[in-house]
Amino acid sequence: MLFKYSFYEYCESTQILAHKNLHQLSPNIINKFSTIRQMQGQGTHGRLWVSPPGGYYTSFAWLTSQWLDPELSVDLANIICQALKVWGVSAGVKYPNDIMIDRKKVAGILVEQEQWGHLIAVVIGIGMNIHSTIHTSQPTISLSQLIDITVMDVDQLIDRIIWEKVFLESSH
Repeated sequence: MLFKYSFYEYCESTQILAHKNLHQLSPNIINKFSTIRQMQGQGTHGRLWVSPPGGYYTSFAWLTSQWLDPELSVDLANIICQALKVWGVSAGVKYPNDIMIDRKKVAGILVEQEQWGHLIAVVIGIGMNIHSTIHTSQPTISLSQLIDITVMDVDQLIDRIIWEKVFLESSH
């Protein structure tokens, strides 16, 4: 499996970018779309999410021959919570796709799958507050309020989790 990485200073949404580029996907290539700021970040049920600079905003897209587990967003959220625990952060999952710290949202995961010819197109979007504070009706928190962490630390963590959980497990 190969990685193709696309970085944008800002965009409407990495999830939207991934969907717009489905026609360019090739089997055995993971396409990763990242940005510093999203103008129209997407959440569950099409909710818009404000994504200012200082956060981790990435979507992974690829083609596969099989549907992934519909509970994948919950599994990924639990794995991320376990990884945060290693860094001394106690986080939990708010079903189906939010990661919470002290009842405040720190991250969200959006998993979408659709039939794409004879294959399945998968798009996984992950947004996490690292150095940003997002003002919404829902209380939020950023990781930097709790620990010394960089966006690169989170980027490497998420890459490893996506690789191990999604690609290694699904290839068996």
